[in-house]
Amino acid sequence: RLGLAFVVLVPLLYGALYLWSGWDPYGRLDDVPVAVVNEDEPVTVDGKNVDGGATFVEGLQQDEIFDWQFVDVSEATDGLAAGRYLMVVYVPPDFSARLASGATGTPERATVELRFDDANGFTFTKMAETVQADLEQRIDQAATTAYFESVYGDIDRIRAGIDEASTGAGEL
Repeated sequence: RLGLAFVVLVPLLYGALYLWSGWDPYGRLDDVPVAVVNEDEPVTVDGKNVDGGATFVEGLQQDEIFDWQFVDVSEATDGLAAGRYLMVVYVPPDFSARLASGATGTPERATVELRFDDANGFTFTKMAETVQADLEQRIDQAATTAYFESVYGDIDRIRAGIDEASTGAGEL
């Protein structure tokens, strides 16, 4: 009887644990620790400060998709290898410079790296890929803000110039 109970209970327990572990993988993403490293160095273009990295990080802080941990690069690398973080979002030092490069006439692509450790499992990598669209939206927001600030500068100054030109044209 003991053997029969063992043969029945072990597969039942294994199956229940398997189903429980994958029941709602997206429901608790806000408990998943993800390191964010912002090494971006702000730049000044035509007297305007462009800090795309800070804009990107502020957007992440407002959205609780993951348990964001804002750390330095060594902590992120060590934490990813040790399993304390399941992913690292890395903003490189030239992020703002590349965003502001449109003002110089030679635009460059700004990038943010997502680093994974395959030891953390296939399931998390797939879940992170689904959240990647939201991260791309955050990057796009930071890029758009920084680009327009650097390329178009002070919109109020442009508007005042257009109003002055319009008044001058009317007087002529």
